[in-house]
Amino acid sequence: MTKSMDTLIKKLGWTIVLSVGIGILGGSSLSLWEDWLEAKAKPTFEVVPLTQVREEPIKDAVPRKIEIKSLDVNVGVVPGLIDKGEWQVSDTKANYLIGSGVIGSESNMVIYAHKRPKLFGDLSKIKVGEEIVVSGKDVKARYVVSEAFETEIDNLDILNDTHTHTLTLYTCNRWNDSYRYVVRAKMVEEVPTSLIGVINAVNEEE
Repeated sequence: MTKSMDTLIKKLGWTIVLSVGIGILGGSSLSLWEDWLEAKAKPTFEVVPLTQVREEPIKDAVPRKIEIKSLDVNVGVVPGLIDKGEWQVSDTKANYLIGSGVIGSESNMVIYAHKRPKLFGDLSKIKVGEEIVVSGKDVKARYVVSEAFETEIDNLDILNDTHTHTLTLYTCNRWNDSYRYVVRAKMVEEVPTSLIGVINAVNEEE
């Protein structure tokens, strides 16, 4: 074998070695790059199921119906607001004052309605000790009237929170609606009306 041929074979050998080495390095680099991209794409936080965040399901205790047997009242309740001093009042249903308490809460739940038959037209005839039932989607409660009185049209102190299980009913009074009639009642019993209500009731007892 000639010297030039030997030199050529050696060069060819080194070329093959370098090519293989570069290929290996390139493949490793590509693999590392892909691993980095995959790791970067993965979220850095863990999504925790809602059931692990809360110990019990969310209970819907917003009032939806009010019953006063002594006054022959059995009517639906819809949300209402006081907007720029004007009370939003339904013509056919009672209104729950948004922002006041809900069924079972230690706060002042306010329900108001027009002074009309089947609504709060006879509210001034209610007596202390009579029962009122307010129902929501997941719970209902019985309240017993503790006081009833007439007040000035601009007396909004009755809307203040009481920090107790209180129901406040509110309507117009007298022939020209120049006064307001107020009924206060205290909760005596809370009863679940759905599976979620039952779960909450059990958790509250534990």
